[in-house]
Amino acid sequence: MKKVISIMLVAVMMFTITSSVFAAEEPKAANKQGISSLSMYEQARLFAKERGIELLPFDEGSITSKFKEFATPYDGIDDKPDNKTKDSIEDNLIEPMGGATANSAQRIYVNTSISDSIATAGQIDWFVFKTSTGSGAYNIYSTGSTDTYGELYKKTLSGKYELISSNDDGGSGTNFRLEVGLNSNTDYYVKVRHYSSTRTGSYTLRVEENLDSYYSPSGGSWTWDIASPDPDGVYFNIDKIVYLTPEKAQGYYIMVSQDSIREVRGTIAHLTYSAAVTFVMNYYVIGVVAAEFIVDQIFGFAFPDLTEMELDAIANAGNMNSSGEFQTGIKITSLTSYTTNYVPVMMNTYESWNRSYIYGEERYRGSFDTSDFTPLWR
Repeated sequence: MKKVISIMLVAVMMFTITSSVFAAEEPKAANKQGISSLSMYEQARLFAKERGIELLPFDEGSITSKFKEFATPYDGIDDKPDNKTKDSIEDNLIEPMGGATANSAQRIYVNTSISDSIATAGQIDWFVFKTSTGSGAYNIYSTGSTDTYGELYKKTLSGKYELISSNDDGGSGTNFRLEVGLNSNTDYYVKVRHYSSTRTGSYTLRVEENLDSYYSPSGGSWTWDIASPDPDGVYFNIDKIVYLTPEKAQGYYIMVSQDSIREVRGTIAHLTYSAAVTFVMNYYVIGVVAAEFIVDQIFGFAFPDLTEMELDAIANAGNMNSSGEFQTGIKITSLTSYTTNYVPVMMNTYESWNRSYIYGEERYRGSFDTSDFTPLWR
């Protein structure tokens, strides 16, 4: 896992982009927020290419069987009323609205809901959905007053159905909830029944791409859980997202403008290599080897115009006025990409934030911390 780079000394390139004001009226309203991972990668690629650095291609990745550990494993105990094993799902089940068998399952689309009912005791409903072009974290769950039991299957090459995950009361009340890592552009089958083989009831089924959200007008941070599915492939990641209020954003802007390494970058931009090394030795009171290392990193990744570009991006994202006051909050996304030589490149992107909900990244899973306001790559 590429996260081992966090313990390595690597070159940091602060890549900056801005977008329009981030609309966050309510969580999961459209399951979209900010710009996409692919869009960020494309801008990063163009930025790097102009300076002679070639990034590895963007790969949305494939969630393989290693992510089954995050689902409820099949324990070989067949305690289901229909008495079917994971590799033998027969086609003689009771006909419900949702489809009597996996082969006749009713289609449901990602990020939508569908209402159904278990009208007959022992009834089993089948649904099928195709994942989007992005792999990663998905949620499948029911809502309502019925005590539901849910199972998720994937069709194998042999035509049988393999159990991916199952759950009873993981959702609200007695509803099931499945949180799984799924491949892109793949059909998955959802099997829903009442927990009791003698009961009936109605329910609503929802399938969605995961989008962590938390109401926090004062901001905070979201950090990706590296043990969860990796939606964007091995060589690109959204690592952390920080949300700053206008007041904190103004302080951040001042901090960046006075960052000593940026002062060094600006100073040595037009010096010869030897003069730059001498300046760094004197500035930090260090030896020639350490100074050469710093100069190499600065000349290789920290381009002379980067400071002003970053400051402009921060100011534009926060709608900074002529008095230096920020009119909106800012969202700082810390991400990692790799050059074609597999050198990690850390970047920060900047967007406006409207001070309501804070979000993670779509199809990632992570955690919030409302007391943490520090971007990962500083």
